Amino acid sequence: MKIIFCLIIFISAVSVGNQSYAGNWFWDTDHALTAGYRRDTITTDIKALDSSGETITTDDLEGNSIDIVDFGAQGSVTLCNTLLIKGLAEFGWIKDGTYKDVNASTTIQTSKGKICERVTRDYSLAAGYCFTCIPFIRVAPLLGYAYNFQEIEMKYVATNGVFNSNLSDLRYHMSWEGPWIGFDTKFQALCFRLNFGYEYHWSQWRAKWLLEGDDVDGVVFSDKRKANDAYGHVAFIEGSYSPFRCWSLGLGFKYQYWEAPNGSVKPTGGSFSSVGFSSIDKGKVRKATWESYQAKLMIGCSF
Repeated sequence: MKIIFCLIIFISAVSVGNQSYAGNWFWDTDHALTAGYRRDTITTDIKALDSSGETITTDDLEGNSIDIVDFGAQGSVTLCNTLLIKGLAEFGWIKDGTYKDVNASTTIQTSKGKICERVTRDYSLAAGYCFTCIPFIRVAPLLGYAYNFQEIEMKYVATNGVFNSNLSDLRYHMSWEGPWIGFDTKFQALCFRLNFGYEYHWSQWRAKWLLEGDDVDGVVFSDKRKANDAYGHVAFIEGSYSPFRCWSLGLGFKYQYWEAPNGSVKPTGGSFSSVGFSSIDKGKVRKATWESYQAKLMIGCSF
């Protein structure tokens, strides 16, 4: 992740380099500052099994209407009109959302709360070869690597309508990290430019469900979750207008859907028996998902 961030900074730095030097090497650079709004939905479905493989309990978590204000930077370098390198870094602040967790065993316990704090971080770096179909259309197949992180905090959590102090300031954070393959298409006509593309991600999913306080034996405990065969779909479209030679103003939209099937879960403090749940042999993540809609404003320059 640190390597990705450094390379993104390098891409942006190239764009403010000496123009004659860039011209000698046939470098075409483009970068932008972004500000936008994002709405996320996350789910995690878990089941706990005994030693015979029978389901003891299920737990279904939902984070809905998670509103995020984000800022970032994105940039690209095209060398000799063929090699494309592009990067993105975005940071978001969570403003609002709703939390729901339904635990079903012999009885059903429904916990609800408000999501009102914490952050997101997203990095991506890719390289590819540009094909010019006709003078104003360029298509570039890409290989890349991405890291996405979300952390949410729940407040005012009540279980079956009664305030639950054990879940006060509960945190849930997760990351999606891995390589991807996709394409980027650029359409340029006079002062207008349109970019659109798609990415398919192979990812590792990591998550932690963390109490503010200590585990309560036989009642509730912090845990960690993972899945190695997660995947994601990312599609985007961006349009910009350049009223001046180098500067541009644009709008962008991105849709993402990520899924992690067949994962595992276990207490952060050790085994299930050590936290007072001796009847549980192992925990399984049936499915975890992340869906995101993002709209953003871009102010950029190119050389």
